[in-house]
Amino acid sequence: MKQHSYFILSCLLSLVFIYAGLVKAIGTSSFYHDVRAYHLLPDQWAWTLAHFLPWLEIVVGVALLARPARFASSLIIALLLLLFMSALLSAWISGLNIECGCLGEGGVPSSYVWYLSRDAVMLLVALYLLRSASTQPVAVPSPSNL
Repeated sequence: MKQHSYFILSCLLSLVFIYAGLVKAIGTSSFYHDVRAYHLLPDQWAWTLAHFLPWLEIVVGVALLARPARFASSLIIALLLLLFMSALLSAWISGLNIECGCLGEGGVPSSYVWYLSRDAVMLLVALYLLRSASTQPVAVPSPSNL
């Protein structure tokens, strides 16, 4: 049962990150404006993040499905989610009424409680996957198996 839940959760989280990355990669200009709206980065850094982050999300989404990369991709996803939640909290505390830029919702003002709750659930899933990946035995090839 544990393997089934791990597989289902990793597929779902993987799909979310691949989809989010694709939407942002296709609409890099729009995503750049979303990043700038947070007022956390200078324009050049916002531009760099808007062009780099979508591809990182796609790569870690795909890597989450590959056995050798499960631990690293789960860790990176958890760290990204903490970063996203920090940015959302900063915008909320600052009183900004911005578009999240999370999944290409475009034109929808932020519902901070919804976005933070959604990210918290994904963070819990990522931490579960991280813990599961760290406790899985690593298969080391022996000379008799070669």
